[in-house]
Amino acid sequence: AASWEELGNEDRDEMLDTINSQANHLGHIVSDLIDVARDRLQNVKLTRGDYSAAELVRDAVATTDGAGRVRVETDPEARIWADPDRVRQILSNLITNAMRYGGSDILVTAVDQGRMVALAVHDNGEGVPTKFQSDMWGRFERGLHREDSSVPGSGIGLSVAKDLVTAHGGTIIYRTSEILGGACFELTIPVPEIAPTLVSVGAERSA
Repeated sequence: AASWEELGNEDRDEMLDTINSQANHLGHIVSDLIDVARDRLQNVKLTRGDYSAAELVRDAVATTDGAGRVRVETDPEARIWADPDRVRQILSNLITNAMRYGGSDILVTAVDQGRMVALAVHDNGEGVPTKFQSDMWGRFERGLHREDSSVPGSGIGLSVAKDLVTAHGGTIIYRTSEILGGACFELTIPVPEIAPTLVSVGAERSA
């Protein structure tokens, strides 16, 4: 690998952007651990804007080192009214879970459904056993790996994802992937066109 001195300005800028993104991601994880302990994550303040869903998906894949392993199929016109850091955080967590527990094939999709954009992470693994599906959204819940310390994971990822999606005014669900046959976690985020209605209804917790 080239040393810092050997890199051009464009490569240096790209590396610094990656470092900054990872630092923000880790900062959110620490903040979320504190908020989980204080039972207040659903009241997180979101800094929202009009963003391309496809770009946020690509960013999330990049932060997980999923390039080459994770396939992406997104609607290039799909846009969401969201906090970009938080959406990247949610997607990064779901992609990391798929890479850790799923199979060899991972697909991330973004589909404009009208009032919402559906973002989904599919894999071809064994999926989540039925007996763990209702409890997996709980805090510090590690399901099948609850007794195995050799498998990494804090057990707060899905709980945090659910709270952050709820704060955005969306939903998150688990189902068997109709595309790859393994796990599928799908979340919905509002499109910018319905943002005024959304903010007027839930401004005290999500604006």
